[in-house]
Amino acid sequence: ERDGVGESRRGEYGGAGSEGGGGGGGRGGERHYGVSPDSANVLRSRIKDLRRADDENFQRRLASEMHAADRKFKRGKGKGGPTRRIVKGEMREGESIEDFVRRTLGDGGDGDDGSSSAGGAVSTNGTSIEVEILDVTNGGEGIDVADLMMDMMRVPLWIPPSLLPYVITCPDELDPGDAKRIKAEVLKGSTFDCSGWDSFERGAIYRGSFVGRRAARTVAAMEGRGGRGGGMSVQKKEEKTSEISSSASGSTEPQQQQQQQQRSGEVFAEVQSRLVDSGLSERVQLFLLEDPEWRPGDANDETSGEYSGPPPALVALSKNVRPEQAAERGRGVKFLSGLSVAATMLATYAYVVSSYALNPTFFDAIVRENDAFVLTSTIPSFLGVLALQGAHELGHAAVARAKNVTLGLPVPLPSLQIGTFGSITPIRSFPETRTDLMDVALAGPGATAALSLAMMIVGIGATVGSSEEALAAMPVVPAALLRSSFLVGSLVSVLAPKVAALPLSQPVPIHPLFVVGLTGLISSALNLLPIGRLDGGRAYRSAFGRRPAVLTSFLFLLVMAIAALSGSSQLCIFWGLLVTVFQRNGDVPPRDEVTGVDATRRGLYGALTAVALLALLPFPGGPGAL
Repeated sequence: ERDGVGESRRGEYGGAGSEGGGGGGGRGGERHYGVSPDSANVLRSRIKDLRRADDENFQRRLASEMHAADRKFKRGKGKGGPTRRIVKGEMREGESIEDFVRRTLGDGGDGDDGSSSAGGAVSTNGTSIEVEILDVTNGGEGIDVADLMMDMMRVPLWIPPSLLPYVITCPDELDPGDAKRIKAEVLKGSTFDCSGWDSFERGAIYRGSFVGRRAARTVAAMEGRGGRGGGMSVQKKEEKTSEISSSASGSTEPQQQQQQQQRSGEVFAEVQSRLVDSGLSERVQLFLLEDPEWRPGDANDETSGEYSGPPPALVALSKNVRPEQAAERGRGVKFLSGLSVAATMLATYAYVVSSYALNPTFFDAIVRENDAFVLTSTIPSFLGVLALQGAHELGHAAVARAKNVTLGLPVPLPSLQIGTFGSITPIRSFPETRTDLMDVALAGPGATAALSLAMMIVGIGATVGSSEEALAAMPVVPAALLRSSFLVGSLVSVLAPKVAALPLSQPVPIHPLFVVGLTGLISSALNLLPIGRLDGGRAYRSAFGRRPAVLTSFLFLLVMAIAALSGSSQLCIFWGLLVTVFQRNGDVPPRDEVTGVDATRRGLYGALTAVALLALLPFPGGPGAL
């Protein structure tokens, strides 16, 4: 367009002529435009910069449209396998670049395959564009890394890290109309007062605060009479302030925070009910969480008397955003899971056999007489270890079913020291509350720890009261194993003080129940550590929230790394590696992350954590940590 204007002006003045003289019959020369040669050079440079900027903007817009349109093609038609498409076309008269890209790449095209027959169109401006797209999907099962990176860059910071993996891997988007309806129909008149909201193609966030039902009705009535004017905001704030001050008067900040958390459950239940009534629950799901963009030091509303913690926020996502399902796992992951099962069975049986290795009768039968039949005496202990791990998983499954939480198949982990470290049990759905998550997390290790302690106590008693003939058929372990941890050493010291006084290297016959119980106790204690996706990590997050859980998980991993590097604990070396590789990240979050758990559950978790630490810390005078 700039070139066209220049040509027309040259024609008007009878030709450009030269810089110093006139053209034939015209004013001639750039001087006749009232512009000096130096200024003309500056203008030429400026025009080049503008053209370069326009070209870069065009390329960015073209790339963005190509990316969006090609994503739509691959979701719809491109799931059958690798495809290669070459689209040729000419721009129609008056057609913009965006319309051309949409038409040729399948977004609003005329053809059956998503692309129109634009290649035969006749263009009056002679502009022709050829687009080539290479789809590198792996038979519908692979992941386009470029798409994944683009999605991650476009996700706003208010999507919490716990939801980010599920948001970027779900192809479904949140309808903009649904996001507006949530604000206008679901939240309007509810006890969640929405003060502002934001959205992008995958979700929306609604920031606000909790108000009483009287204040909610007042706000809704004023909005219905003509929008949220200044007078309404003042009245609403005065009523809200009076409610908070009346409920929080004489309360400390922790008490105010506890009141806020207790009230959040009622508010979220009401919002969920209104979502169902609006008919949006079939397409949309809500999460109540602390504002992800809040940082310590941010001011809430100091004049209102609210506690200085993070304000609540609602995040709306597509109904199809969910944790990874078993059918979505690749063949490599399934193969490794099967290999882990076989390795765990082998390691567990080897551990049980090693507990009999110091038994003279067992040793002679294997080494000198080559009698493999004696191995059958180890089968009850082997089955006992597996039964304890089965009880662990049954505890998870029973509570998960009662709480409507879906769990995946457990994957056992082998251990060279105790046979098995337990299992990785993935969560396949979002728990409703932090209480549900804690109940599911503690059911497994809680049941196993109780059974293991009972088996150890019975095993020690059976050993003390056994005859010499019965002792000759029992496993034989070094006395150091009986003082390997503070809890185990204390039990032996109380129930069998003479055994506790033996030298560390002295072989001691012990009942198989003690060996089985010791394995279950140590594996439960390791899984109760507050790290990542371990049972203890899930319970700690439920009890204290997401932010403290991240710091605590890091500190415990650091302590385990120091213990492993110092050589004081062989168990920490292998367990630390497994946890760091597979379990260090946060787990599936509950839908309501604001409402805390009651004091009884916190106390139960504290007691189980104390048992776990006592089972792992060294006994005075013993060989040291496990």
